[in-house]
Amino acid sequence: MPSTLFQLGHEPLLSQAEIEAVLRARHIAYSIIEVTPKYLIILTKQPVDFAAIMQQLGGTVKISERYE
Repeated sequence: MPSTLFQLGHEPLLSQAEIEAVLRARHIAYSIIEVTPKYLIILTKQPVDFAAIMQQLGGTVKISERYE
């Protein structure tokens, strides 16, 4: 499963908290792989509709899947 990269907004801690709250509300299990002031990278075990999640997020600039 690819990791997912969230480009955080101007308030990265608030953006991260918002992302985690939305994932928990949707009962999506995730692991945080890396956090920087600009990005949050997570790994999920199930497929996720990130387009729908993006509609709920106000503090996230972009979401992209990261393939290695």
